Amino acid sequence: MRKKYGIISIVLALALSGSVALFSSSPPVLAVRGGSVRLSLWAVRSVGGVVGAGQGVSGRGPCGDCDNDRIGRDVAEAKLARAEEENDRLKELLDLKRQSGESLIPADVALYNQEWDREWLIINRGTEDGVRVGDPVIDERRLLVGEVVEAAARSATVTIASNKGTSFAVVLAPSGESVLTHGLGARAFSVDLIPPDSTVAPGDMVVRKPKNNSGFSDIFIGNIVRLDERTGGAFKTGRAVLLSRPESLDHVMVVTAP
Repeated sequence: MRKKYGIISIVLALALSGSVALFSSSPPVLAVRGGSVRLSLWAVRSVGGVVGAGQGVSGRGPCGDCDNDRIGRDVAEAKLARAEEENDRLKELLDLKRQSGESLIPADVALYNQEWDREWLIINRGTEDGVRVGDPVIDERRLLVGEVVEAAARSATVTIASNKGTSFAVVLAPSGESVLTHGLGARAFSVDLIPPDSTVAPGDMVVRKPKNNSGFSDIFIGNIVRLDERTGGAFKTGRAVLLSRPESLDHVMVVTAP
């Protein structure tokens, strides 16, 4: 309503100014002319205030979309960083395949799942691709992720190496001691049969050696975090942790027998 009255006032003021301009510049006429100018200015301010108020209500000024633009840029940058990270991992996996003398089958991780203290992956490669039960699965840094426990034609299930019920004959580096590990769950292993006079220390690597000279290269599993130095037994024991991070993997390599 205020905007309507303001527009009418502008029209009247302009008409009055035009009519006054036709007469002489006598004092009465000048007074009327000044009044018409003041009326025009008041009307313009009134209409401008209404328009400004309308813009304030709508909340869309000259930079009303700045927040949306900034959010859009942040999302695009995050997607770009994610794509670059995946490209780097794929490049490392391809480099690993070229450098290795083994037969490595690249696979995408279709699913990561966890129930209580057990973890596993579903990958998109299976028996049609040469994947078999017992094949080790590694990441781009040649860290052991787990082992194939079920293989269908076009998919396979990988149990994570630290799950309960898993065990590996391994070697500790740099000491070279041959020991046995058992999965404890929660990314941990027990390390058993450590000779009492060994030089094993926290930080040493746990390495999976090839079975029966099958042609596999060494695969890194984890590192020692604690040793039980109690005397009275024939062997020392220890604890180790898994180095790979299965929940963050999009791609893996299945190591198949030569």
